[in-house]
Amino acid sequence: MLNKIVKELKHTVFSALKVLFLVALCVLVGIAIVFPLWEWATSSPKTYSMAILLFSVAFLIYKTVKSCIKIPKSLLFKRIIHIVLAVIEIFVFIKYVFALHRLAAVVSLFVYAVLAISVSVFVKKEAKK
Repeated sequence: MLNKIVKELKHTVFSALKVLFLVALCVLVGIAIVFPLWEWATSSPKTYSMAILLFSVAFLIYKTVKSCIKIPKSLLFKRIIHIVLAVIEIFVFIKYVFALHRLAAVVSLFVYAVLAISVSVFVKKEAKK
């Protein structure tokens, strides 16, 4: 009986130590990743913003090309329209944010959503005819 209690206590203590170790590891990795980025963003905000924007655009282009390769030819036109709308919206949104017109930026997001839904419905109906 005592042996079973000691075994359960060991298991509980080691489980708690594992959790604490994982939490500490996550905190250390987070600090190791975030601190240099924070330092770069505060010391040179323009280059940081441009680098993040460049990486984001490169990722979007990669994901777009990858998704266009997988779809059938019949849906390619619809996908191209959505891509063009998204690119235009990104440029408009960035323009408004950098011009400090935040309300216009939010409104442009809603306009994009309405246009994207409209295109989806219109192209779907056209494909069925």
